[in-house]
Amino acid sequence: MPLNCCDVLAKADGTTLKEHTMDVLNVAEAIISHTRWLLQLISKITGKNSEDIVKETILACAFHDFGKATREFQDRSHRSFSHAYASLPPLEDYGEVGVVPAFAISFHHSKARLDAFTLSQRKKPVYIEPAVKCLCEALHARYPWIKCPPSLKSISRSVLNRSIKKLISVPFEEVSKRSLEIIYVKGALQISDWAASGKHTLDMTPPNFTLPFSKPTPVQQRLLETDSRWAIVQAPTGTGKTEAALLWAVKQKRPRLLYVLPNTSTIEGLIPRMERYFGSVSVVHGHTLQYLLEMGLKDHKLWVKTLNSPVSLLTADQLLLSALRYGHWEVSLFNLLNSAVVFDEVHAYEPRLLGVLKEFFTLLDEASPPVLFISATIPKVIRNLIGEKCVMNCNNSHEVIHRLTYIPATIFDVHREMIRHAEKGLKVLAVVNTVTRATALYEMLKKSGIPTFLHHGRFTREDAKRNIEKIMKIPAGITVATQVVEVSLDIDYDVLFTEIAPADALVQRMGRVNRYGTKNTSDVYILEVEHPAPYENEYVEAARSLVKGMKKHLLSNIQKSQMVEDAYKNLEPLIIERFHEGIEIYRKALQETKGVLEIDVSRVIILKEIHDRLFLEAVPEIFATELSQEDKLAILKKLVRVPIHYLKEAKVYEHPEIKTMVVKASYDSEKGLTMFKEEEVIL
Repeated sequence: MPLNCCDVLAKADGTTLKEHTMDVLNVAEAIISHTRWLLQLISKITGKNSEDIVKETILACAFHDFGKATREFQDRSHRSFSHAYASLPPLEDYGEVGVVPAFAISFHHSKARLDAFTLSQRKKPVYIEPAVKCLCEALHARYPWIKCPPSLKSISRSVLNRSIKKLISVPFEEVSKRSLEIIYVKGALQISDWAASGKHTLDMTPPNFTLPFSKPTPVQQRLLETDSRWAIVQAPTGTGKTEAALLWAVKQKRPRLLYVLPNTSTIEGLIPRMERYFGSVSVVHGHTLQYLLEMGLKDHKLWVKTLNSPVSLLTADQLLLSALRYGHWEVSLFNLLNSAVVFDEVHAYEPRLLGVLKEFFTLLDEASPPVLFISATIPKVIRNLIGEKCVMNCNNSHEVIHRLTYIPATIFDVHREMIRHAEKGLKVLAVVNTVTRATALYEMLKKSGIPTFLHHGRFTREDAKRNIEKIMKIPAGITVATQVVEVSLDIDYDVLFTEIAPADALVQRMGRVNRYGTKNTSDVYILEVEHPAPYENEYVEAARSLVKGMKKHLLSNIQKSQMVEDAYKNLEPLIIERFHEGIEIYRKALQETKGVLEIDVSRVIILKEIHDRLFLEAVPEIFATELSQEDKLAILKKLVRVPIHYLKEAKVYEHPEIKTMVVKASYDSEKGLTMFKEEEVIL
């Protein structure tokens, strides 16, 4: 297209600047129409007129690609040229209303950092007058308040400097409130741009869910009846907690439903059920790219990762990173504000993580979305820290379904007892605290000829999926597993042998046995360990003090709940300390970013502040020679989680040909990754 043409190209597919801009504005107007209620809330909190926020959003979308109407962009003569930066001069015409759009436009393709633009990008570009006129006349026709012709006298640097100075020069107490305006305007701009560019369908219709049972369970009925927008629910396993949470979520009538779980393994176990309920769901965790490649949706990664789908399953870490202003956080938080949020299996969340999230939601003020915390075990100290606005305790049944026996021996010492139970046609579950010991027990048991299965967190995704299918269907036999079976896995076994663990973990493990209370009383055997790792000694010792000496001790749900309370009583100071550390982590991030900039640290550094143990994903060395760099899906299918300290110990390295991390350890589909030594790492 000639450079003197009235409508220049915006996209490589031939879409012109005017066409693309109008497409973006169409999406933006749909967003504004569906989020009038949110605009009113942000207006109330910030004191900014809601119609001014609408104008800011329209301006950001109208001029976001204005810099493409330049010779530098059209002839690609300057490789370092930023069209976003060149889009700023017209915004000087709008005074205060142009401040937020200038910021949003400047960083809609880059991280919002003060050093984002180099000196070479600060030269005044050469605008193509016919293209400028063509675009601005179309904008003025659509919005008469948009000025035509625009003023191009100002230089981009002065427009951006004024915007940044205005946005970061606010007292700390106002930072979170002011950031709501940025979240709305920049979030709406990026969603509109991505939707128009990638031909994504923007669905703002609240998801629907119908209970698949003829009659709701007590916990489901209570959540159907509550009007609370901040609720904490305790209910035994097997009582339909997931469905109860979904009933509460869809009742909020929000266009987004975020279902948050502690880790990738817990999400994988829940995907089939959620797909039955909603048809399709988005999965946001470490395997998102593989998930999309398998569905032929590689180009949807950014769209899915930033929570643009009606229903998203995601790990708590994904939400944490957005709260701390990491990676396209404005889009994720825009969708969060439009969501009903469920935190499931909340007992498994680090206290620091809960501290970050609580402070984040608190500082959102009235704009905070409806939030539900739900689990079989939520100790009182955690309930108090989260905030007891509405607490429902459904762990009040006196029905006895478990009989607990403590045995001062290791789980290996009682393997023949497991075999005897299996020979009677029972399904036996053995839960071991480390992968190394789980694998050793599996090898010992399978020699008996009894059907024996192994599942832990060191399998590839495809092998893990196969394992889950097997352990959910076995009519009899033995399953050896680690903590991966504790949460969001709908299995129902007859007998449990478990190594000693924190009290809440023990209760979760019991929930995989006689899950629905239909088998009279099921035996639970708690065995000893030489070392408490991967758990902290204080947590294990607290549980040991409660179960030691128990023999055929009958336990009701209410007694299990009390057992967790008693175990956590002496741990309260430690939990409170870590929770407040999380609060300080969030406040520090807010101070450093002023609520609007990108946090200037890596993902790993952020997560190291929260978690005591971190992982990375690597391909077992045995697969490296059969993979090619171009086949991303094949590589992703072979990834296995390993401790991050392997990097320092040179057990993990980047393979020169496939450009992927490789771990020096053996692997087979039966036993998973074989570690170097006993690993004190969860899963």
